Amino acid sequence: MAYTAILKSREALKDFKTVVRKEPNNRDAQLKLAECEKIVRSAEFFRAIELRDEPSAAEGLDLDSMVIEPDYDGVKLGDEMTPEFITDMLERFKNGKKIHKKYVYQIVIAVKKIVYDEPTMVEMEIADDATLTVCGDTHGKMHWTPLAFIAICSPHESMNI
Repeated sequence: MAYTAILKSREALKDFKTVVRKEPNNRDAQLKLAECEKIVRSAEFFRAIELRDEPSAAEGLDLDSMVIEPDYDGVKLGDEMTPEFITDMLERFKNGKKIHKKYVYQIVIAVKKIVYDEPTMVEMEIADDATLTVCGDTHGKMHWTPLAFIAICSPHESMNI
């Protein structure tokens, strides 16, 4: 019973099995064994379905060794997104073109960092003369997102990107 009291169900299970083996007619021990078995199975089930952070696909990715081919005709992405890069990227998407995979990785890694570092909810102050546009869930139609931003606005220096 001591193991049960301190929530060590696996150890308690061994003890209850020993008691039932030595006293097979002990109804109380049989009931406690059955209950302890349920607790252990339940704990094992929850441990099996527990979500763990999988290693990021970006771990070990060497962006510095990725070469941008000389024939890439888009705006180059440095350490930070610029309005020029964003405008070019949106224009490329609109015209069915792609950005270089190095830039995709850079953007995904930057977004991952923001998502992990920022709180779930933030309060923002928006200037009276500013417009805030929230682009929500596109239900798996990711290609709609840049088109929505193109339709709403164009990036400029005052945007907080």
